[in-house]
Amino acid sequence: MTTKFRPRFFGAILGGAVGATMIAAPVFAGDPPAIGGLSVVPTDGGYRITATVDGRSTAAIDAELTVSKSDHAGRVRTRQSRQVITESGRHNEIATSQISMADEGTLKVSLVLSVEDRIVYRISQTVTQEIPD
Repeated sequence: MTTKFRPRFFGAILGGAVGATMIAAPVFAGDPPAIGGLSVVPTDGGYRITATVDGRSTAAIDAELTVSKSDHAGRVRTRQSRQVITESGRHNEIATSQISMADEGTLKVSLVLSVEDRIVYRISQTVTQEIPD
């Protein structure tokens, strides 16, 4: 039996893969004065989350880290914010959080950087933890 190449089906698969990649990519307007970074590291029973800001120019950056977790124990949402004065080449750790998580659950982490209430950079990461059958 031969299989025919179906361009529409292939395009739908490729389009879905590209869409998923674009969702995970950071979003910023123009040349942002700072770039945010997220580190989500597994620990015994949970995750350690660190948010950083790397300056590209001098600016007063409002940084907000939001962490949402959902598992069999329930839901938790926490937010930490801080203003930092960035300078070109300067690395700032702005927030660290530790969160416990059951064997199955979802963790969503996002970092938003703003200047005078205007978002200049946004990055997010989602971790889904499952036990295979």
